Amino acid sequence: MTRRLVFIGDYSGLSLFLKMGADRLGADTAMYSNGDGWKDLPRNAQLYKPGSSKVSWAWNQVSGGLSVGRALTKDDTLVLATELLFHRWVNTALVANLMRQAGRTVLLHAGCTTAFHDLHQDEMLCRECKRFDMPGNRCVAEASQWPMLQSALRRLDLVIPFTSIYTDSARGYGIPESQVAAPLQFPVDVDYVQNMVQPGGQDRSKAIHGQNRLGFKGTKHLQEMFAADPALQEQVELLPRMNFASFVDCVGHSPILLDQLLANGYGMSGALALATGTSVAFGHTRGTPATGFDGPGCLPVPISGDPAQDARTLTIALREHAAHRPARDAIIAAARQRHDHVEVARGFLQRLEVL
Repeated sequence: MTRRLVFIGDYSGLSLFLKMGADRLGADTAMYSNGDGWKDLPRNAQLYKPGSSKVSWAWNQVSGGLSVGRALTKDDTLVLATELLFHRWVNTALVANLMRQAGRTVLLHAGCTTAFHDLHQDEMLCRECKRFDMPGNRCVAEASQWPMLQSALRRLDLVIPFTSIYTDSARGYGIPESQVAAPLQFPVDVDYVQNMVQPGGQDRSKAIHGQNRLGFKGTKHLQEMFAADPALQEQVELLPRMNFASFVDCVGHSPILLDQLLANGYGMSGALALATGTSVAFGHTRGTPATGFDGPGCLPVPISGDPAQDARTLTIALREHAAHRPARDAIIAAARQRHDHVEVARGFLQRLEVL
């Protein structure tokens, strides 16, 4: 593949590690990102500068987006971390411009979007998100919130879902079925992540749960579970929001990460945990978890929506895990097999060969 891959935006390190894997395979790449906000992820170049007011934020987004567009050529393959890159009133114009300037556009689908919302809006996942993460009972990913974006996205050349959780919603972009690729797993550079864990750090005895989106991650439901069963709170530590480096270090010194409770599988945080040798617990609200989330260090927990029942279930699961925790080396080996960034990037490049 001779085209330059230009990664735009990041989503919990998905673009970062995918680019790093593509680099290892000899691809020509560039990346523009804002580090996924407060997570402060590593990036090559800033997508746009932060602003001190709404006006300056909007101005910086427009000037940054146009500047990146001028740097693109028809020989470039644009790789969007999400279609929701800018403020909703300028997003469609800026994304459409980027797509026009590049030769091809690939969308990485691994988060909340209009297509995902349409499919899951009646599930506990979306209901909890609306309760606690939205200013009202209206999702920011609804099509009405992003004027004209859906028509612009019909010019996508390829949509690639990351994990089986996003396979069905990847078909919701109005493009031919042949332009929706088979899913890939989350990419992680295991050695890079392990080097971020500081030697001599204090090991934690409790499971940890990192706060992000309180409804989507299930944090608020977890707090209701604490209230229903105080014994659970003795086993789980709620972390504040942390930047990427601090979070990875905490995870590496913990026995188990309690990742998202309502999405039927773990996210990038869970993949990072496995890469450090830390187990990951995650909830599933269906009969079985999504495929591709089993193996050493993976602890699926059924979530019913009833705080008391879910607290009892999680308490028992965490105690059983503590008594029979897999060896750290076995967890890391499984992470290398499933999440190795080079192998995931290889699959990514193979999917691009159809373009």
